[in-house]
Amino acid sequence: MGRRSRILFLSFTIVALVVTLILVAGCGTEESADLDPTKIAEYNKPGTVLVETVWTADVSFPELAIDYDALETAFINAVRDGTVSPDATTEEIATVLITELATFPELYLYATTEDRVTTMEASVYGSGFIVSDDGYVVTNAHIVKKSDEALAATMAEENAGELLQEDLAKFEEELGIDLPAEYEDYFLAAAADIYATYYTVSSPASDTSMYMVSVGDESISDAIPAEVVEVGDPMDIQEETGKDVAVLKVNKTNLPTVAMGDDKELMDGDQVLALGYPGTATFDYVLDINAELSPTLTQGTVSAKKTVSGGWEVIQSDAYTTNGSSGSPLLNMKGEAIGVNTFGAGDVNESTGEFEASPGFNFAIPATVINEFLNQANVEPAIGSLTDTYREAIDLYMDKHYSAAKEKFQEIYDANSDFPYVQ
Repeated sequence: MGRRSRILFLSFTIVALVVTLILVAGCGTEESADLDPTKIAEYNKPGTVLVETVWTADVSFPELAIDYDALETAFINAVRDGTVSPDATTEEIATVLITELATFPELYLYATTEDRVTTMEASVYGSGFIVSDDGYVVTNAHIVKKSDEALAATMAEENAGELLQEDLAKFEEELGIDLPAEYEDYFLAAAADIYATYYTVSSPASDTSMYMVSVGDESISDAIPAEVVEVGDPMDIQEETGKDVAVLKVNKTNLPTVAMGDDKELMDGDQVLALGYPGTATFDYVLDINAELSPTLTQGTVSAKKTVSGGWEVIQSDAYTTNGSSGSPLLNMKGEAIGVNTFGAGDVNESTGEFEASPGFNFAIPATVINEFLNQANVEPAIGSLTDTYREAIDLYMDKHYSAAKEKFQEIYDANSDFPYVQ
């Protein structure tokens, strides 16, 4: 080879090498580039689902009664201290007794030894995300698993209203009065406290279902039965214990999926997104109005990785979550699930005894822990071919290539007519 030929060959080699390096560098940049939050939401909406568990159980609770002896003692004391005149009329005496009972019902209502037993039902709703197109779903354990104590509390909360109204009507008839509206809340609260203390459940059974949204002409799909294949313990917020993760299986294929990511790369200050269904406790109302239902996207910043008492970490962020968000994916800016949103920090209200969440302090169980449960279930998370096609369609649509996007959506529909958002 002549000198000129060698120079030309060397020049072409250098150019080819430079082009190759540029292409490789370009590919690397594309892989690591953050995505727009809107695109992340559109990629992951189809695979973010609603999860419902319905419990039935035999519930035992006591009949309530009024302690008339205590009420009479209170009246005598009122006469002695001059609060009530000894010459009070029957109507005035009745008013005093009713006011005393209505203002301090906890002093005069008590549980008898006679129990009522009935079969009750209670539902818990939350979010979840599909991690493989053959039907494996990640959610929180507390959506599908409850202790007898927790179930009794849930049963009391969901069913007490009807029972309390029955008790209120019974006592009003017994006393021959209509309790003033301003006192009803006092009475109902006292009765509810008694029920919560004495409720016991037996023979509990549960059924878990998954719902996809925006399917066909409906805002929500029919219930898809789900089997719980792996489940940890619900998180005890006060004790910070319990790997609150569950893996479900539905008998479906060609499902939309959410990609799993690696939480080990997550750093304080990184941006994250929560995509789920906050506030779905009124699920039946949503069905009644047939509202357009879509997962809600919120954005926040990673505050810390906190080690809980079990010796493993949770991800703390200020991405807004609330009731119904439990079980939803916490996403990095590549659109990958790096955690499952689980609980918020807060304190117990000393006056009510209720746990009150502190806004901005939300915690997710990381992908590292989720993968423990997926491995136990022999599940290999993967995006799935239809989800790949769906993402291509979203890219085309956002780039205003509507005809090409429509062809992709049609391709997905032909493979699975129940794939969300392609109708």
